[in-house]
Amino acid sequence: MRKSELMELIGKNVRHYWTERKMTQDELSNIIGKNPSAITRVESGQRMMSLRTLYAVADALNISCDALLRDGDYPIELENIIHMLSGQSESSLQRISKVLVTLIEQYGEKDDKS
Repeated sequence: MRKSELMELIGKNVRHYWTERKMTQDELSNIIGKNPSAITRVESGQRMMSLRTLYAVADALNISCDALLRDGDYPIELENIIHMLSGQSESSLQRISKVLVTLIEQYGEKDDKS
């Protein structure tokens, strides 16, 4: 992937996630401490953000950094779930695992592609 393609992909994903979260561009820029025009340039593919900014944006949107770098060919929800679970204690993960098992038993549906 060329740098220009990566810049466009990141920009598209940034816009997708802040609009999905019902945020404004100004809200996102305030959270990460950047000027709204910097976000505009990223979204339009004119500017590549630093790794520090990429991490700050992902953190502000409560997603993994990977979510901003992927083109959506697979369910990014899995990456986001992993991101939300990172840093949880062992006992917390055990309780969450039990809840997930119950939810999957009640509401899960197997993907025919699997």
